[in-house]
Amino acid sequence: MRAAAVLAGLALVAGLVVLLLLITREAEESQGAGAEPEQPQAVREVIGEAAPGLPFSPAVRVGDTLYVSGQMAINPETGTEVRESIEAETERVMLNIERLVRMAGFEMSDVTRATVFLSDIDDYGAMNAVYSRFFPADPPARACVAVDSLVRGFRLEISCIAQR
Repeated sequence: MRAAAVLAGLALVAGLVVLLLLITREAEESQGAGAEPEQPQAVREVIGEAAPGLPFSPAVRVGDTLYVSGQMAINPETGTEVRESIEAETERVMLNIERLVRMAGFEMSDVTRATVFLSDIDDYGAMNAVYSRFFPADPPARACVAVDSLVRGFRLEISCIAQR
């Protein structure tokens, strides 16, 4: 009788070992067969040259997304500030954005999101008239925020995101 109990115990242990082996094998197969292949890390590339002493990049491309920092009405080639009117500021800002977008290999039609900062909300209509020329069809989603003041006394700043 004692031998029968030992044999029954051994059979139970053997069954548990087989069950554990089957569970382990199934888990290994599901990890190998159904696992997503590892995606390579997206390369981060700075677009444009930051002004000396400023701790941010004009634009950064990560994969198929471009992040454009807030642009002010400064000609990047000459350093000249444009302040004649809100229309002139908007034109210069949008040209700066367009330049960075194209340098990164994108088009203005790839811009999906923009944020506009105005120091005077009364400039909204005039800014919109110029802004809309750069997005003749399917303009990006946008927020426009009135703020107390902007860097260096500009009336306008625009940042955006583009995606392919």
